[in-house]
Amino acid sequence: MKLKYTRGFTLIELMVALVVAGLLMGVLVGLSGAVQKSLGFSKEITELQANLRFAVKTVVDDISRVAEGIRARLDQATARSEMLAGSLDAQMDEVLEKSTLEAQLAERKARLGL
Repeated sequence: MKLKYTRGFTLIELMVALVVAGLLMGVLVGLSGAVQKSLGFSKEITELQANLRFAVKTVVDDISRVAEGIRARLDQATARSEMLAGSLDAQMDEVLEKSTLEAQLAERKARLGL
């Protein structure tokens, strides 16, 4: 018996096409899962970066506030020490002038024999 060739695909060709299509679908499903996982990681990384930026800004603001407080206290301490130094200078001048006057007075008394 002679087989008549008709247009169409043989069973083997259909099975090979089905296997190839199945492999392609498996690869596409795997890639889809990888892309979704990557997208999830990307979202997590973006959220972590936003949280980190907020934390760094908060720390910088806190440090700036503390630094301003320290500067203000240092300015007050500097002004107070300058005032005390000026007062000390005046007291030293008074003491030195008195001792100079007392020395001159003692010298004059000695000259006069008193």
